[in-house]
Amino acid sequence: MNSPDRQTAPTSQQITGFSLREGKKTLVHGVPVYFVHDSQNDVLKLDFYYSCGVKHQPTTGIASAAIQLMPEGTRTHSSEELATLLDNQGAYLNTQSNRDEGSVTLYCLPKFLPECIGVLRELLEEANYPDNEIDIYKENTIQQLLVNEQKTSYLARKAFNASVFGAQNYYGSSVNQQDIQNISRETMVGFYGKVLNKRPNYIVVAGNVSESVMTGIGKIIEGLGPTESITVAKSTKHEFAPERVWVEKPDAVQCSVRMGKPLFNRKHSDYRELTIVNMILGGYFGSRLMKNIREEKGLTYGVYSSVDSYFDAGCFYIGAEVNATLVDQVIDETRSELMALIENPISASELQTIRNYYLGSFVRGFDGVFSLASYYKTLIDYNLTYEYYYGYLNVINTIRPERIMELAHLYLHPDSMCTIIAGKKHS
Repeated sequence: MNSPDRQTAPTSQQITGFSLREGKKTLVHGVPVYFVHDSQNDVLKLDFYYSCGVKHQPTTGIASAAIQLMPEGTRTHSSEELATLLDNQGAYLNTQSNRDEGSVTLYCLPKFLPECIGVLRELLEEANYPDNEIDIYKENTIQQLLVNEQKTSYLARKAFNASVFGAQNYYGSSVNQQDIQNISRETMVGFYGKVLNKRPNYIVVAGNVSESVMTGIGKIIEGLGPTESITVAKSTKHEFAPERVWVEKPDAVQCSVRMGKPLFNRKHSDYRELTIVNMILGGYFGSRLMKNIREEKGLTYGVYSSVDSYFDAGCFYIGAEVNATLVDQVIDETRSELMALIENPISASELQTIRNYYLGSFVRGFDGVFSLASYYKTLIDYNLTYEYYYGYLNVINTIRPERIMELAHLYLHPDSMCTIIAGKKHS
């Protein structure tokens, strides 16, 4: 047997194309079911998506509470009994809500799906929100909020969202203790009956999706009423201003800094190219912000930037955790890096490094059937086709230094951004 060559690095080559196991669509009792099939995968994942986001709730906090408390009791089983029924099948259930939607997720082995169907149907048809579970939820949520309010990162993120989207907008609003205390069982049951006790907007399935799995999905939703039209909260008009805001926390050890602005979502024609500009600036460990502010000057352990996409909006931001005495220096260095992107063309060697890293991480992101289903869901949510992903390689491989400068000038000028600082105000 020949020993491997430890002296010569393996050859590398440019990624110029790739193919995906594309998802497919069918209808079950009128509900769109999107699925990615892999006969070799031993675990099945079913995601049921509902109009249960912040934008859909009649009162603050009710969407998250209603979907999270679904597994905490039905007319026939307690939360402990429901958990035991799933544990006995090696299954796992998760419910969650964000600003755009809510989801109920089941992981199980395909052979145990028939045993899990009854539990899931019970949650969707008979959740009854016991008073004691609501009290526990309120207490835990308030305690977690109190913990978060001691973190400068949370305070900076909260103030940033309010500055960018508006405190009354569903992307910029936040929950307080009184909101949690005001959550009532009556409102929760009413929201459940209108939203969660109905057929989902759509279902995403990943794994070994056989005919019996589709039959099982049909049994889960067959007794549910049709999806109702849910009123989305009106987006209040908000005039963004590139302001500087201090959120004082005198006992904080360090400060959290966040700079950014409102932007578009991934449906915009410049979105893909802008993610490359973001990668250069602060999108990976070798980015310019990391090299300058962390490695060369030692001002922070970590600094990063991100382009975030939501269903109805988007934003760009830069974040860092720094010593209070270094806040102004970090902001100045960040502004300098933003201006460098605008004024100076990127070198050929740096651009090639960015391309290699982005191409590798982009293609690696499609590894596994669950990841494929997640990427498929993105296409569903934004009404895109798989060409969006296939075309990404061409965008990465062909973007020019002049285009990077143009995009930075259009969208990332530091004077167009707000600056939020949370922590101890230093003289």
